Amino acid sequence: MNHPRHLRYMQKTPIFSESDLAPRYRPGDWILLHSDGQRIRIGIGVKVVVVGRVDPHSLWKPDIDLGPFDALRTVSRRHAVMAGNVNSCLLREESPTTNGTYINGNRIVPFSDHFPKFGDVVRFGTVEFILQRATLKDEPPTIAR
Repeated sequence: MNHPRHLRYMQKTPIFSESDLAPRYRPGDWILLHSDGQRIRIGIGVKVVVVGRVDPHSLWKPDIDLGPFDALRTVSRRHAVMAGNVNSCLLREESPTTNGTYINGNRIVPFSDHFPKFGDVVRFGTVEFILQRATLKDEPPTIAR
């Protein structure tokens, strides 16, 4: 079959490169899994991420915005911070919040470091997640920081 030159080029050129298809997380990343199936990547490394909700007045936005999950507005603007490394995940309430932060139903103490484990239930106000680790079989997170 004789195709014009530009059509032959398009047939041989892939639409996506391999790097476009690479997941936005690495195996071992910490992930917060919501009951509706959405995943939020915490990651691993030295970066501390702020968990909270958008401030509509100052337009300040946390690294992880829980506003879409929080119809009752129980999550503070700067609710907590999290960081993950290869061995553990850090969770800290930077200031006391009205609705609290919980690990497996136990309210954490503000200003102190807590280390939830794989499979623990982490709750910010009334918004609940299960803490997981990414594997090669996992889908990429639907909400990236």
